[in-house]
Amino acid sequence: MYRIAAKPVSRSLLAFGAASAAAVAVAGPAYADEVKQTRPAKEKLSIYPKPDPEILLVETHSDLATHIGVARVHATAAYSEGQAAVQSAIDKWIGVEHAVE
Repeated sequence: MYRIAAKPVSRSLLAFGAASAAAVAVAGPAYADEVKQTRPAKEKLSIYPKPDPEILLVETHSDLATHIGVARVHATAAYSEGQAAVQSAIDKWIGVEHAVE
């Protein structure tokens, strides 16, 4: 006489159930004796802080720094040659002015 009306199950609930079943099937059961301990049982925690480890810094140069150094050397050499050429021209002009006087 009375009918029990079953509510339709939503698709997301079915998808969640299927994903959960698949995860359990793939992972398998987990047993308590398989759990890894975080530290050995014999290790005792110290009441004193551990000393800071020694830090050793090693200076290294990258390829970019090497290329910048080479470019700086060439630029300085070119500037020095240009300055010497200009100074030579000025000295010659001063020599011409002295010769004219």
